[in-house]
Amino acid sequence: MSDLHYFQPQWITPTEEHLSTDLCIYGATSAGVAAAVAAVRAGKQVVVLQPGKFIGGLTTGGLGETDHGRKHVIGGISREFYIACGKHYGKDEEFKFEPHVASAVYDQMLKAHGVSVRLCQYLDKVEKSAGRIVSITLLGGLRVSAKVFLDCSYEGDLMARAGVDYTVGRESNETYGETLSGIQVKPTHQFSHPVDPFVTPGDASSGLLKGIVNEDLSKKQGQGDQRVQAYCFRMCMTDDPALRVAWEKPEGFDASHHELAARFVRTVEEATPSLQSEPLRWRRCLIKRFPYIIYSLVEDDVRLHSARHPETYRQHFSDL
Repeated sequence: MSDLHYFQPQWITPTEEHLSTDLCIYGATSAGVAAAVAAVRAGKQVVVLQPGKFIGGLTTGGLGETDHGRKHVIGGISREFYIACGKHYGKDEEFKFEPHVASAVYDQMLKAHGVSVRLCQYLDKVEKSAGRIVSITLLGGLRVSAKVFLDCSYEGDLMARAGVDYTVGRESNETYGETLSGIQVKPTHQFSHPVDPFVTPGDASSGLLKGIVNEDLSKKQGQGDQRVQAYCFRMCMTDDPALRVAWEKPEGFDASHHELAARFVRTVEEATPSLQSEPLRWRRCLIKRFPYIIYSLVEDDVRLHSARHPETYRQHFSDL
């Protein structure tokens, strides 16, 4: 069974175990790891619950090109991480790294602080008393009681299950008196090249490609909606035969779902710049795109291959 899933029922192990701790962290993202390390240094007992098989979130899942401005403002545990990555490469610090290196650094940080990490733990129930969370139960039966709970997941499932108010989509300008919220149609952050929107290029009667809204959204500038930001997957690619891992055709793959992005790539002279690649090491580059689209390009004779170290794209929400 492939690990390229967010959730699989067989990952759940039935148990009647009950843990009690000072701090329970739901989500072993970079925030979760840093919070766990900080808490242990403060003399607290910590349990980390990760809804998935891997720790580190974006940092270990492909985001190896750190977005930063002035490096001197980065400190604390974050800087410790970059220093540790640098040691791996024989440098004082490193802000551009391979996913497996980031995984190794986080593993070492957690082990050095004696942090208990439970993988494949998905939230089931939340128990509250006087408005505070006192315990949570995970799928499979694991129950954790703690003085403090932190939701360090990307989805915010623990907060939502605890009854915290939340909003899905973009809020309008009027909601909080903002100007950059809601629908924004502006010259920037749009396609840099013209792309034919029709299923059959040039034929309006053939209909629009999937993903295109037949509406002038500029007339709704600043209005709210229920749309959420698109997911973006990053992965390491290589032209080194010794590192290549062949792209397998995903089950249920439908190229028409990704034709809009594929056409955009084909409108520029070279595919790699349009894919926003960032050079890493050892003939690898970082690609900031959805793997299904990459498969479309592979079928179209754009010779790209995923690099070994499959953790670069294990965060694959193929079941969603």
